Amino acid sequence: MAGALRAIRNVCKVVTLTKGPFGYVNFRDFAKSYILPFVCYVDGCEGKFGSPEGLGHHFEHQHPEIYKTRIVCHRCLSYFDNQAKLKSHKCVMEGFAHYRELLAFETAKASEAEKAARALVDKAKEAENARVAAEAAHKAALNAYDDASCDEAIAEEEADKVRGEAEVFVLTFSRRSQVRKMPTRPPKPKKMSRRKFKISKRRPKLSIRQRGKLTF
Repeated sequence: MAGALRAIRNVCKVVTLTKGPFGYVNFRDFAKSYILPFVCYVDGCEGKFGSPEGLGHHFEHQHPEIYKTRIVCHRCLSYFDNQAKLKSHKCVMEGFAHYRELLAFETAKASEAEKAARALVDKAKEAENARVAAEAAHKAALNAYDDASCDEAIAEEEADKVRGEAEVFVLTFSRRSQVRKMPTRPPKPKKMSRRKFKISKRRPKLSIRQRGKLTF
């Protein structure tokens, strides 16, 4: 089994082996133009085939000792040469009289497991949605707190600016009130006009009598 898987992996990089070396082999992402991709894994045998049926026919006729043990019970590791014997063996192991009862039991068991898996997936989706919602709410709260703190800082900065301008205005006004007035010069005396000066210097009028007494 492992040898077959290794041999097939040498041909194709991505392989899904579903039923063993003689069942259906599902190849994915392999070159469709590749010729005879199914290779016999027995040492010394170089058989290559284009289909899993051809590979199974090869094992049936060329390697019968391996072909007879191709069917295995995974519970007790017993080997059988056909599916009917394996079904009877499973009925005996599970305690059923007919294989149909065993098949119905396995189907119900698989459906229960599928329901449980779906419920688990739904719970996981709900938990993921709740986690995403919680993260979104947390981010929104952080953004709101940042916006509020930013607005508060801006308001405080504006208040400090206004307070500083008021202090500067008060200091300037107080300094202006404390400045003493400089003494001013006394006004210059008014100059007398030339006419007035002449009038003041003019001799008084004398009478004729007084004039005769004057000696020059």
